[in-house]
Amino acid sequence: MRLRFQTRLLADVCNCGSALDRKWGGDVATAIRHRMSLLAGIPTLELIKEFPGAIALPVKLDTHNRIAIEVVRNCHIIVQPDHNPIPYLSNGELACKLVECLIIVEVNGYGC
Repeated sequence: MRLRFQTRLLADVCNCGSALDRKWGGDVATAIRHRMSLLAGIPTLELIKEFPGAIALPVKLDTHNRIAIEVVRNCHIIVQPDHNPIPYLSNGELACKLVECLIIVEVNGYGC
């Protein structure tokens, strides 16, 4: 899946191992790297459902068209589909099979 970052600062931190370690600590930074590698390695968002606890099911976007992908307890990567228009199913859920691009908006949470 194609990933891009909402801000240059976020991209700089997330693409530098030592910056991740400084910002979030070693264990959380390692988990963030693993989760981003997972996202980059899958063709569509549909496959993230195969990783227990990574994403809330059913997949629905919040009012800002964002979803949270869990990294560790209380720490999430906040993403939004990089599609215009965003693909939805008839029941209002995100059409995960059609989401091939994500914008990483932020990494947040108590554990971070």
